[in-house]
Amino acid sequence: MDKIVGHKWTEFIKFATTEQLWYVCVEFRNQTVKSFLNFTGLDYIDPKKDRIFFNGDATHANLIMQGDKPMFVDPDGFKFETWDRFVLKISEHNNQWYNHYLLRAHRNDGYII
Repeated sequence: MDKIVGHKWTEFIKFATTEQLWYVCVEFRNQTVKSFLNFTGLDYIDPKKDRIFFNGDATHANLIMQGDKPMFVDPDGFKFETWDRFVLKISEHNNQWYNHYLLRAHRNDGYII
């Protein structure tokens, strides 16, 4: 398999601006979640029967930055899950990403995650 060109998260955070961090950790994250919901093609999701296809491992460790464009590179992280598991995983990831933003953009104490 060819190597994907770009910067890993640990490289990106060394030079990223506050605005770039906001974009990746908050805006891109929200766009990603919205795309999972749009992919279902449903106007209403029945929690008892509908399953969601999404990346259950969309974390900083699986992110590559190509210029200003973030991309997840973990094909085995995609899966179908029930609505309740989807909501739990999305909440977990949102908390992780927002904590990364706060730590890097505002504390910037050199702590590597």
